Amino acid sequence: MFKKEQFDKATLTYLTEFYCGATSDMKKLWHVARKYDIPTYKLSERIITQMLFSEMMFGEEEIFADYYEGKTYFRLKQAYLAYVAREYVVNGRQVKGCIFVIIVNEYRKGEDLADVCKIALLKYYSSREIHQGLEKMLREFLREMCEKQLFFSFYLSYPESWLREVQLYDKSMIEYHARPGSKVTISYQVVKKGEESLSYQHEVLLPSYEDTYIKTLVLFADETLRYYFTETDGE
Repeated sequence: MFKKEQFDKATLTYLTEFYCGATSDMKKLWHVARKYDIPTYKLSERIITQMLFSEMMFGEEEIFADYYEGKTYFRLKQAYLAYVAREYVVNGRQVKGCIFVIIVNEYRKGEDLADVCKIALLKYYSSREIHQGLEKMLREFLREMCEKQLFFSFYLSYPESWLREVQLYDKSMIEYHARPGSKVTISYQVVKKGEESLSYQHEVLLPSYEDTYIKTLVLFADETLRYYFTETDGE
């Protein structure tokens, strides 16, 4: 009946409470139920659970935000935020701002956050204006991630005073994203103005985080860096 658009509010209420089917059908039901002001908490939970299980996330942020407003299951909430944060950090997925607001709220409530959630916030706010209420949290995350040797080039977008605290203020970072399981080598030379080029140095890099590789070095004002990466099968 729902697929044929033959329903009333009672039918929608029943379906919202109990229906479990294809994710796309449940999402359609969710949008219609919202239009009729029908509570969608349980439906939202089923949608998020099913999408996490299948690792097929698409257009679910507002559904999770709806679920978050209710009494969330702790493990499901943590799993979702970590999954989406990883997709954002590692795979460059576009994520709606409401998710970052939720992660900030979790921090303020004293909840445990996965490292990738903290990295995601650092990435998100590295290209945005930071209001005073976020400074303490972001500085704390930056210090913590650097202590764990989890480096990313977007850290350098933060104020110099922050970077001095973590010994990054005079650093340059080169970031490379590889295929899973690859071996990554950087070949580079630092050329000083007015001097002959030196031979390239070669260095096998270890991943900074999953398949992200970072080379950190100090460059002076009269120096130019030339480099290239070589990616080979890790085996």
